Parts: sequence; C-alpha cells; structure tokens
Amino acid sequence: MDEQLRLGNEMVAAMHDPAGSIKDLLQPEKADGDEARSVKYVLNHWERICVGINEGIYHEEMLRQANRTNVVTLYRKAKPFIDAVRHQTGKQTFYKDFEKLALKWEKKPLKV
Repeated sequence: MDEQLRLGNEMVAAMHDPAGSIKDLLQPEKADGDEARSVKYVLNHWERICVGINEGIYHEEMLRQANRTNVVTLYRKAKPFIDAVRHQTGKQTFYKDFEKLALKWEKKPLKV
C-alpha cells in the first residue's frame, strides 16, 4: 500500500465518531490541510478502482475477496464526510461508484 493511501485510511479511522467529526475537515480552515487531503486521497483511490470495475478493467470478485472488509469499513466511517462533500458542492455524484460498491459488498459477506 502506498504511503498516502495508508495515511488516508488511518485518518478516516482516527476521525470517525458517531457525531461525524470527519466532516469538520471540510471547514474552510481545514479543507486544504493534510488531514483533509489524506481522506480525499483514499476516497478518490477507491472511486477510481470502482470506475475501473464498472468499465471491466478490474476483476470485481478478486478485489472483493481481498478488500471487502476494508472497503465496507472505510465507507461506513467516511459516510459523514461523503455526505458533507455532496451537501457543500450540491453534487450527489461525489464518490457514487464507491458508495454503490461498498453497499453492494456489505450485503455479500465473504465465505469462510
């Protein structure tokens, strides 16, 4: 895993709480900071992977078997941030492919 991706995952995990403090990274004084950039990096990474799956570039089942838990957990923890980005921009399409895939994989647990 590249360093920026690792940092992004750590940032999402550290900022997660039921009140959704991760969305505070979009406040003007924090939006250009390293923490916000790290969260955006990891979400953009998975959005690109999801687009690749949709276009037949990546094999979905292989990625699901290798990353299901991480993707579903990332989505749950980043959901307040994703919602805040959509609200702030007025665009519901931000991270839509990532969200669709995470919700799909959430319904399909790995077999033991």
